[in-house]
Amino acid sequence: MIRINDFSDKFRRELSLVCHGSPYGARIESYYNAYIGARYSFVEFWLCSCGDAPITAICRYYNSVIICGECGDEAENFVAMLSPHSVLTSAENKILINGFTRREGETMVYRPTSDILMPLLDKRFVLRRSEGDMLSLHDTYSLLSDVFSIGSPAPFDDYFVDMSHRVRHGVSDVYNVYWGDEPISTLSVFAISESAAVLGGIATKRTYQHQGIASAVLRSVTETLSEHGRCIFLHRERKIGIYEKCGFQPTGRWAQLDRQVK
Repeated sequence: MIRINDFSDKFRRELSLVCHGSPYGARIESYYNAYIGARYSFVEFWLCSCGDAPITAICRYYNSVIICGECGDEAENFVAMLSPHSVLTSAENKILINGFTRREGETMVYRPTSDILMPLLDKRFVLRRSEGDMLSLHDTYSLLSDVFSIGSPAPFDDYFVDMSHRVRHGVSDVYNVYWGDEPISTLSVFAISESAAVLGGIATKRTYQHQGIASAVLRSVTETLSEHGRCIFLHRERKIGIYEKCGFQPTGRWAQLDRQVK
């Protein structure tokens, strides 16, 4: 049985139970906590139960869907009916939708050991946590667009409205590194829940790479998040050695389905 969010305390408790300690659950809960204050047409939540036990949480945010937990035939058919542009879930869910391509990557979790020695940020550079203001988020957006050579990035206004709202509600964070007034590196915490957090958007200008800047930012952010007992995750599509050096270990695989462009 699939139930839509009825804004009850019971739904909130059951959603949190399904999402606990999961990177997909952290994303779902971050949207829930950011937009629960009112009914919005662009974000919806559902729970799928087996008997009386909720086993799957589903979130639609605009044209993207996130699935946390088991994805049986009922949940898979329901997601297909939503007609999303993309679906993110654990690779253990063998979900397939006609007209979609599927790609996978590695999910990593922060598990530092005694031999992990991440560098501190050089005193020449300054790490600043964004307050969701336009200037700092524009710096982040510009760095991501430049470093990853994004051909057609989403408009800045769309990025700003979403990220600013989530930062101000404490369910996302953005950190930028500056040399003087020049933004040179960035890291985003895409989702923060009580039990988990998801990192991403890690980028450093090419002229400042290989100086330990990204590692130092990872150290600072992961140590802050770890103080609250959260599991800290990140997703990667290709092998990047910095993550193992900073205490991240493989813990599973993610899968994303993308609608084929005709």
